[in-house]
Amino acid sequence: MSNANVYVYRISLPGTVHEMVVPNSEDDGYSVYIAEDLDDDQARLAYQHAMKHITGDHFELAEASRAEYMAHAN
Repeated sequence: MSNANVYVYRISLPGTVHEMVVPNSEDDGYSVYIAEDLDDDQARLAYQHAMKHITGDHFELAEASRAEYMAHAN
């Protein structure tokens, strides 16, 4: 992830989803989508959570639940 581009968007997300991260095939970067209804502090926390997944390379893990566990382990 050393020089990956990270694009951040504030959008409407369903239910209790605060953020979503999608790898970009075009530039090997990532798009981070943050719920638009979060206040600035909540959005900052959601961004930090997303970055844990990116810097931890959790997209190579087989199961999403494992990625969540790894993101919250530290």
